[in-house]
Amino acid sequence: MNVLRILIIADDHFARSGLTSILDNETDFSIVASQESNDNLAQALSAYRPDVLLWDLGWELSDSLEKLENYVEGLTQEEHLGDLPPVLALVAEPEEGVATRDAGAKGVLLRNASPRKLIRALHAVATDLLIFDPEFESHLFTTGSMPATPLLEPLTSRELEILQLIAQGLTNKAIAHELHISDHTVKFHTTAIFGKLGVSSRTEAVVRATQFGLIIL
Repeated sequence: MNVLRILIIADDHFARSGLTSILDNETDFSIVASQESNDNLAQALSAYRPDVLLWDLGWELSDSLEKLENYVEGLTQEEHLGDLPPVLALVAEPEEGVATRDAGAKGVLLRNASPRKLIRALHAVATDLLIFDPEFESHLFTTGSMPATPLLEPLTSRELEILQLIAQGLTNKAIAHELHISDHTVKFHTTAIFGKLGVSSRTEAVVRATQFGLIIL
């Protein structure tokens, strides 16, 4: 059995201790380190080479989201770090789930998620699956916006390709690099995808496309 290397990030000491305590007795996890979000994350990634980041975003979501976005966008440019490990984020309220997923988290759970759910989610994001707590579902769409009929206009092959990469959690810059196209072209296709799916965010696009059977996770 492969042991997953977990780096815990949480500004609250008790959150770090609690998460460490939950995972310490699991033989398929190894807590390589735990630290605050202000600590040098690039240095920790280089030193510990974690498979997954378990990131408690605490109560001040705006500050935490900025740090998460900086991780996804900024550290992607540091070639010596290789592929960045996925993030399983923990949030305080269900309405914070969509923004957190759009900021680049591969998985999002509530902070009070059960140890069983937490353990399953860590395994899932490590295998490149998207995890979104069912309790967030009511915040994904406005009333009456759930798909009831097939798409009136099908997505092009390029749009489907970009949609799949969005579902994998790649940023626009990363998608542009992967497909050897410009950031502007990615944004153009993303806007078209949103319009055809009738959504306004990346998370909504992934959920709705999954309902239409357009994404293979």
